[in-house]
Amino acid sequence: MKTRDTAPRCPVTSQSFFDPEVQRYPFDLYRHLRREAPVFWSGELKCFVVTSYSLINDVIRDTDVYSSLGTQDLIVNEVAAERIRAIRAAGYPQVPFLATNDPPSHGMYRRLTNKLFHARRIGAMQTHVELLVERLHASMAASGGGEFMGSLATPLPVMVIADLLGVPSDDWRRYRAWGDAYVAPMNGVISVEREIECAQLGRDYQDYFAAVIADRRANPRDDLISEMVHTPIPGEERTMNVPELLAAIQQFLVAGGETTTYALGNGMVLLAQDPELAAQLRASDTRLQTFVEEVLRLRSPSQGVYRRVLADTVLGGVKIPMGSFVNIRIAAANRDESVFEDADRLDVDRRNSIRHLSFGGGIHTCMGAKLARIELVCAFQRFLDKSHIELNEAAGGYAYFPSTFFMGFEHLHLTLKSREARDK
Repeated sequence: MKTRDTAPRCPVTSQSFFDPEVQRYPFDLYRHLRREAPVFWSGELKCFVVTSYSLINDVIRDTDVYSSLGTQDLIVNEVAAERIRAIRAAGYPQVPFLATNDPPSHGMYRRLTNKLFHARRIGAMQTHVELLVERLHASMAASGGGEFMGSLATPLPVMVIADLLGVPSDDWRRYRAWGDAYVAPMNGVISVEREIECAQLGRDYQDYFAAVIADRRANPRDDLISEMVHTPIPGEERTMNVPELLAAIQQFLVAGGETTTYALGNGMVLLAQDPELAAQLRASDTRLQTFVEEVLRLRSPSQGVYRRVLADTVLGGVKIPMGSFVNIRIAAANRDESVFEDADRLDVDRRNSIRHLSFGGGIHTCMGAKLARIELVCAFQRFLDKSHIELNEAAGGYAYFPSTFFMGFEHLHLTLKSREARDK
């Protein structure tokens, strides 16, 4: 079954990534760029932008030229730089970890986290995820629906990762605020006041989890933080120090929260808008798995990531000098017609959906991808099994939040009607 993406279109009258219409629907612009300038200099982003699948694949896998270092301590507003650096200096140093690191130390950390994020641990989370989804859905269903992002899409992934880490899941709002503060400067536009606030929130995060780390060092439990504290780094005669542990936990919270949250909203709106699609998915578990991959492909939660160029190079015929930044637009690659036939259509019978790059690639493939897929399948399955899903336009429908970095909703209002009651 194929379904045309019904999001509002943005005619290619603007090539600004800060244009609200482009942020709501950037895909016409991406198509235009793939055809006319798959690598180009963006003055407003102050970097080279890459939009074709093959070239983005090249960048992701060439860690000798394209570095992930340097994004963990980003400052956008130079007028606030001195104050932000002072706030950060009062805490633990921010060290590069998986997503913000390069070989050889990246490999050292990856071997450790692979050891900790083993298949048995992630697989054992499925029942827990199902129970959480059941509880959160039941609360919405009892009210006949509600605002999906705040009721399920935001708390679910953060509660799951909190339980995995071994910290109280009831504090999910605090963890999410810290995750939001970490990624906020990456959106490209942030007020001075907000950037300073984010720096302080980063310090609050450090204080909280440094205390947890100290407790687990003295009183280990059966949780991920305890294992991270006490497990030696493969090939090293030491365990991770506090700055390394804080960097690891922070990335787990962001990867476990932000991306999955937006994917949940992006998929649920498609189900609410297309009853025929929902019926097709109820009839086939295989199609539901493909639907998850198509959601990740068509509406990539992360629109793009940055790399720093370590040596003069040429990409797609364009000369890129050492020291430049490139922004690889993952969302553009995921709709590349040379890889995905009829790329703008949601096709739950598509055979190569899993080739999308929403979970990265090469050494930077997301290690939490399996857990994210479990959460997405469990949530969509529960809503499809128990509810007829409709968009509640009267309550405000949905609205995307402004970002050059993510694609997600500020709010998504749904009406839920019991399938048992309605189908009698």
